[in-house]
Amino acid sequence: MQAIINLYASFNLWADKRITDAVALMSEEKTKQELKSSFTSIHSTLIHLGNAQIAWTNRIHKVSVPDIAVTDMSHSTDFIVKRLLNLSTEWEKFMLSTTEVDLLKPVSYKTIRGEDFTEQLFEIAMHVMNHATYHRGQMITMMRELGETVLPRTDLIEYVRRRKD
Repeated sequence: MQAIINLYASFNLWADKRITDAVALMSEEKTKQELKSSFTSIHSTLIHLGNAQIAWTNRIHKVSVPDIAVTDMSHSTDFIVKRLLNLSTEWEKFMLSTTEVDLLKPVSYKTIRGEDFTEQLFEIAMHVMNHATYHRGQMITMMRELGETVLPRTDLIEYVRRRKD
């Protein structure tokens, strides 16, 4: 299981770099343009990804979750991109430092709705990384809707193939 978590954590950072590199080529106006999706823009989707990563990391480490969210849309997309990449880098370091025993440990936490849950660390880790994959796919769709033609490949198999080169 450790090898799978390590692979997925490194893939997650790689894919975040690929999508944020593509976003960095877009105008600030385009990244904030409203579209129909889970979040109203690429910018707000990037904010959500960072906030979710902070929330889950804080839950795992038993750190109070309130007041961690960046909700101010006036932050530049460059700021939001750098924030996400820093968070993803820290997530990868954390995942690579875990042991098989760590991954099987239960983590108890409260949701933002105040509900209590307990899952094993590996289950939370897979959720965090799968959640990011879901939203990266949405951002690629948003980029297409905005007329972008140079779109990054962010699939796991692409990462595996490139890693072998």
